[in-house]
Amino acid sequence: MNKAPVLLLTFNRPDLTQQVFNAIRAYIPDRFYIFNDGPRKGNATDAKARKDIMEIISHIDWNCDVFRNFSETNQGCGIGVSGAISWAFEHEEKLIILEDDCIPSMNFFMFCNHCLDLYFDDEKIVQVAGNNYTEKHNFTADDYIIAKYGHIWGWATWKRAWAKFDYEMTEWPLVRNSSWLSATFADSAERDYFTEKFDLYYNDIRRPWAMRWFFARMRSGGLSLIPKINLVKNIGHIGTHSKMEFKYKVDLHAALTIRSEPAAVACNTRYDAYHFRYHINKKSLFYPLRQRMKRLVSLFKLK
Repeated sequence: MNKAPVLLLTFNRPDLTQQVFNAIRAYIPDRFYIFNDGPRKGNATDAKARKDIMEIISHIDWNCDVFRNFSETNQGCGIGVSGAISWAFEHEEKLIILEDDCIPSMNFFMFCNHCLDLYFDDEKIVQVAGNNYTEKHNFTADDYIIAKYGHIWGWATWKRAWAKFDYEMTEWPLVRNSSWLSATFADSAERDYFTEKFDLYYNDIRRPWAMRWFFARMRSGGLSLIPKINLVKNIGHIGTHSKMEFKYKVDLHAALTIRSEPAAVACNTRYDAYHFRYHINKKSLFYPLRQRMKRLVSLFKLK
């Protein structure tokens, strides 16, 4: 099994970057990509953080090929991150991707490498996820799940899959009111939720990259591989992308052995239904009412 290269995405959090760097050092990748988004104009804290991050990565003390991409301008968590992934895929066929606040266990790297090799040519599989935030409800005895919902706080993918990514989501207006939407999201709550999300991201180019990647995955009919236990711990969902503390600080697990694998590439719909309801769609009781009101307002505007 060949070790997949690693892409580390950084910005202005050297204290968190150091912890993730330490985990990558323990993995000892043969090829290591580092992206750092540029400091915001006139922001001395960002400029100081960049110097600190450069110091951290100067301590690569194992034999590997190192590729650095330090942006001169601040590109943000949309174009900056997705552009960095595209940059790394100019040279690689598969890639493990970590942001500066995602600490992986060693078993995360094992899981990624196993799946990246096993499903290398399987067009149905587009992502390997390191997260499982509803791990007590996997609806399978296998050591990993094949499903629609897979997160990106520590993940891996292939060049063939990332080629489907379209930052501008140009197909969204074409499929918004088509049968594709109901075929992809059979539950009405899912359709309402993602219609709202896709509208927001299509109409605002400044919004982050992850929902755009999810749209690309759904458009291709792609599925994710999800470990039966959580393998990556998010340590810093405050500041850069969010003003709220990350609510799902699942304790980091280290013990995963792959003994039982799915017999066929088929979507675990029970997992997806549970995960959507109890993790993704944490809405108030008034959410259905608000959705109906929005539809009524839209209909009124059309008249």
